[in-house]
Amino acid sequence: MQASVASGTFARMKIPSLFHAFRFAEPVALRRAARRPFVEILEDRLAPATIFLVAPSEPLDATHRYLIQDAINFAGVGGTVIVQPGTSSQSGTANINIDSLTIMGDPLASVDSLQSYDFNINDSSGVTLSHLNLGDVTLSATAHNVTVTGSHLKNFTETGGMSGVGNNTLRHNVITGAVDLQGNSDAGQVTADSIAENTFVGSAPVQLGLTNSNQTSIENNHFTNSGSSAAGIRVRSNSEGVTISGNTIEMVGSGSTYGIYLLNTGGAAGNLLSAKVTGNSISAGPSGTALLCNLFGTGTNFTVQVEGNDVNRSKIGIEVYGLPGATGAGFIDLGGGTNSLGTSKGGNNFRSFDGLNGHYAIYLHSTDAGITVPAQGNIFDNAVAPAMVVKDGGNGGGSGIVDVSNSLDPNHAYVQSLYTQLLGRVADPAAGGELDQGVAKLVAKGRKAVAKSILLSNESLGLMANDVVGDYLHRDIQTPELTKFGTLLAAGKDITVVEANVLGSIDYQNNLSKNYVQALYQDLLGRAATTTEVIKGYNKLRATGLKGLAATIANSKERRVDVVKDYYHDLLHRDATAAETDALTKKPGLLKTKLQILSSDDFYNHG
Repeated sequence: MQASVASGTFARMKIPSLFHAFRFAEPVALRRAARRPFVEILEDRLAPATIFLVAPSEPLDATHRYLIQDAINFAGVGGTVIVQPGTSSQSGTANINIDSLTIMGDPLASVDSLQSYDFNINDSSGVTLSHLNLGDVTLSATAHNVTVTGSHLKNFTETGGMSGVGNNTLRHNVITGAVDLQGNSDAGQVTADSIAENTFVGSAPVQLGLTNSNQTSIENNHFTNSGSSAAGIRVRSNSEGVTISGNTIEMVGSGSTYGIYLLNTGGAAGNLLSAKVTGNSISAGPSGTALLCNLFGTGTNFTVQVEGNDVNRSKIGIEVYGLPGATGAGFIDLGGGTNSLGTSKGGNNFRSFDGLNGHYAIYLHSTDAGITVPAQGNIFDNAVAPAMVVKDGGNGGGSGIVDVSNSLDPNHAYVQSLYTQLLGRVADPAAGGELDQGVAKLVAKGRKAVAKSILLSNESLGLMANDVVGDYLHRDIQTPELTKFGTLLAAGKDITVVEANVLGSIDYQNNLSKNYVQALYQDLLGRAATTTEVIKGYNKLRATGLKGLAATIANSKERRVDVVKDYYHDLLHRDATAAETDALTKKPGLLKTKLQILSSDDFYNHG
C-alpha cells in the first residue's frame, strides 16, 4: 500500500511542552556547552570543523556563526555546518567553493522551522545538503557528486558542461519548483545522476528535465503537476541508458499535459536517446498523454523499452510521433519486440481505453504505412478488442501498424495486473514462469488465494514498509525496521500497525513543526484537526500513548473512507460509489479491504 501523505505534512509544528516527556533527550553532539564570549583570533583553518549556524541572540565564537557564508568558510574542506532554528537570512546567494562540505539542519528541528537559503555550488565535489529548507540550488559546470536529501527544495539546476558534470543525487526531498539536469555535451560522457524517492508538487512547465544525461536514473518519485500543458518528466537528446522506473505521475492541470515526454532533439551529439520506462503509474488527465515519444532526425537513434506501466486515467496512453522513412518509429518496444535494451515483457495496463472520442491506448502517426511498433503481451479490458483501442493505419486514422497480437487473456491479465500493481514490476511471462505459475494457482485455488499470495509476499511487505517510512520519515527504511515491520505484517497485522509504530516514533516527532495531534490529522486525514479534536486527541494520548493515538486515527472511519477511495482510483481506475465506499469501510483492516478489492470481479475485469 502506498501511504497517502497530505500536503499539510510539510507544515508541522512541535508537540506542546506538556508532552515533551515523550521525547528522547537531546543528543550530546548537539548540546551547546556553556562558554564565555571572547575576542576571536583569525587563523587559517586547514582541518575540517563542525560549525553551528545560530540565531543572532546566541554568543559568537569560532564554532558558532551568524551568517551561512561565514559558517561555510569557517567549516573548510570536509567540514560540517549545522543550521539551527532562528538564524538570519542570507543577503543574496551563498557560495560553496570547497569539497566534501556537509550542510545539515538541526535533526531536532523540523525543516520548516529552518531559515531558507539559496546556494551556488562552484567547482566543488562531494557536497551534501541534508534536512534543509532550500530555495534555489545551482551547480556550476565544474561541480559534481553533490547530494541533496531530506530537504525542502524549490529549484535545482545542474549547469551543463562538456564533461565532468554529474553523479549528483536528489533523494527524499519535497520539490516545489523544477529540476533541470543539463549534463555533459561531449559524446559518450556519463552523467549518471540519480533522482529517487522525491515528491514533486507544483505547476512548473517541466518538473524534471534531462538533457545530455547518459545513464541517469529517475526512480520511485511522486509527481503532482497542476500546470497548464505541463510535463512531469522530459528527456531530451544525447541521453542514453536513462532509467525511468516506479514513478507515480499525476498531471492535474488543464491543456495537453504529458506525464513523460521523450524527444531526441535539444541536446548535443546528434539525435541520441535510449530509455527504459518501466513500472510507472501515469495519469495525464482527460486531455493528456501519459507517454509521448517524439522522434527527430531519422529515428535511428531513438530506442525505448516500455514495460509494466499503468497509463490509465489519460486521454492517450502512449503516443508515437514518428517520421517518414524506414526507421520512422525508431526502435520502440512496447512489448515483444527486440532492440539494444533487450525485449520488453509487455504488461502495460490499458484497461480503461475504449477507442471512443480520441481515447486511445496507443497512437502511432506520421510514419510510413509499413512501419510496425510491437505492443504484445499487454493488458486490455476484457470486453474490448485490442486492435479497436489503438489508433494506427488500420484504425482511427493514424499510420503504420501497432502490433497488439498476443495480448494477455483474462486470467494472465489478472495475474499480471497483481504483479504490476503490488510489486511495481511485471511477472516473468516465459513458459512456466511467474505468470503461468500465478495462473495455475488462480485456476486451482481462486482469485483470493493468488491475490493474497502476492499481496503478502516478502517482496510486497518490504515495499509496503518502505513506503510508510519514506512517506512519514522522508528517508530510506533501515534493516532493523524492515525486519520488524515485515515480521508484523507477515504475522497478519494490518498496515496501520506499521503506521502507528512509525508515527509514534521519536524520529517522527523530531520533524514536527506543529503539535502532534495536528500532525497526525494532516498526515493521515489530509486536513487540520478542530479544536475539539485536538483536545480529545491529547486526552487519548494520555491514556494510550503516541502509538495508541496514531493507531486510533489510522483506523478511523474517516481514514478508511479516504483509503478506499484511493484504492478505487489506483486499482480500478475509477471513483468509488457511495454504496461501495460504505460497504468496504464497515470494519477496520486496510489490507483486508485491499485484498477484497483485488479478489473482486471488478478488478479481474478492469483492474
